[in-house]
This record gives sequence, structure tokens and C-alpha cells, in this order.
Amino acid sequence: MKSLVLFSKAFPFGTWEPFLETEVEYYDGFDEVRVFALSVNKEQARTERPIRDPNVTVHKVRMKSRWFYLRKQWRRVLGDKELYRELRYLWRERRLSTGRVFELVEFLAKSHHEAGEIVETIRDQRLLTPGSETVFYSYRFHYQPYVMHLVAEALGMADRVRIARGHGSDLYEFTSPSDYLPLRGPSSNRSTASASSPSTVCVITRKAIRRRSSACTSPTSAPMTTASAWPRHRASRCAS
Repeated sequence: MKSLVLFSKAFPFGTWEPFLETEVEYYDGFDEVRVFALSVNKEQARTERPIRDPNVTVHKVRMKSRWFYLRKQWRRVLGDKELYRELRYLWRERRLSTGRVFELVEFLAKSHHEAGEIVETIRDQRLLTPGSETVFYSYRFHYQPYVMHLVAEALGMADRVRIARGHGSDLYEFTSPSDYLPLRGPSSNRSTASASSPSTVCVITRKAIRRRSSACTSPTSAPMTTASAWPRHRASRCAS
């Protein structure tokens, strides 16, 4: 049994991520596809684009306010070692500021909340077949790959293939208003590709797709060219 767990930014709800629709036809290589639409707001929830593949099921994770995430998840955030690693990194690089600390905390709180909902849904509805060959795929490279990491760890699937796709605004820090993207670190700006293992993550870039790189164009491709392994969310690009 081959399973794909896809983490999207609201897709198929609303109008975001229209290009993701073109990928769905290639998912027939999997026996079951579970799409988790993250941070779906009220307006987006009113419209759901149809996915006609009977093997694809969609699960909605509703957007909450930032204060909701902080209020519900502050204990998990304080218990997350990534918080302290990132704070040390920002301090060492002289980039520590109140705004960036708040952005980091919100990033972690939101990730823990949505990951918790997803894990509960998977367990309650028995969405993944035990022992299945599972691929985790995040269509975005902001906080979604960290959600993916938390879910895989909680389900005891830390050794499964994990893929994250970068689009630019979620890949390069200079595109952010704060000039900061949480949990990236120094390796996010250099290419250090190497042979993959099941627990590594591949960042798919537009250039890699244009080059038709067999390592980066599809979540079904194997072996992958990858950069760095989780749990650090500091993967560099597959192709420069």
C-alpha cells in the first residue's frame, strides 16, 4: 500500500494554489492520498474545488487567530527545543529582535496546533494503513514542512520520505517584510545536495522543475537529491 499525505495552503478550498490542481492527475501512483488543507479561513471554506479521484480524500484544518494558537500551545512551544536553538542562532547572528521572536513563537504555536489536529484526525479515522509506504509532501515551504515533521514524528513515521516545495516567497528570507523566515539558518542559502535517505527532505524549486530534474519534480520520484535532514527546518535548495 502506497500512501501520499499532502499538506497544502487551503487547497482545494478557495482559489489559492491553482497550479496544485495540475499535479493531482499524477497521484494515481498512490493507493491512497490524504490532502490536509491548512489554515482554511471562513471565506475559503465556502468553496471547494472538486477532486474526482476516488482515492483522494480532503481534510480541512480551519484557520484560527494568532492569539488562539499562542493561548492553546504555549506549553508545547516552551517545550520545543527548536525554540531555543533558533533563539541562540538569532543571537549569534545578531539578528535577535522582538518582532522576530514573536514571529518565531507564532510559527511554532501554529505548527503544533495544526499538527495536533492532523494527528488526531489520522488516528481517529484510521486514514493511514499500518506499514504502508508513506510519502509526506508539503506544497509550501513556510511553516507547513514543520507541521509535516511534527505529524510524521507523532505517528512514528520519522523514517518516511518527506518532500517540501519552495516557491520563492517561502524560500528566501529577503522576500519577507521582516527579512526573516523561522528555522532556516545558514544552510538555507547554500546548495549542499547529497544522496538521500528516507528521512531527508527535498526542497523543490521552480528552476529544478524547469530543468525537469528527476530528483525534484515529483513526490513519487526516488531516489531524491536532498539537502539536509529533519528535524531542523534548515534544508537548502535541491538546485541552485
